[in-house]
Amino acid sequence: MHDVAFVILVGLTSLAAYLLGARRFGLSRPGLRAATRGTLEAVGLGVLFLVANLALAALAVALARAVRGGFVPVYAIDDLALLAVSLLQGFFFRWWRDRG
Repeated sequence: MHDVAFVILVGLTSLAAYLLGARRFGLSRPGLRAATRGTLEAVGLGVLFLVANLALAALAVALARAVRGGFVPVYAIDDLALLAVSLLQGFFFRWWRDRG
């Protein structure tokens, strides 16, 4: 039930944003298509940044284990903030690329 409520909530706010954008601000359908494509591209870049961030963090943990000679937990890189920051990196990189 929780998942259904989530989908309904997101669907309603998306519909409201579409109607507001189309009627109040005069935004076009091709513009929505381009925005969707750009958003998916930025999310994809964010996933690439996440993979790179996780790989570098895993390398840092491996190096710390080698240098210390003891146990260094991998749990240090298990943080939701890393996902959020990686997505922001993807969005910023895409916007930067679009603006030259």
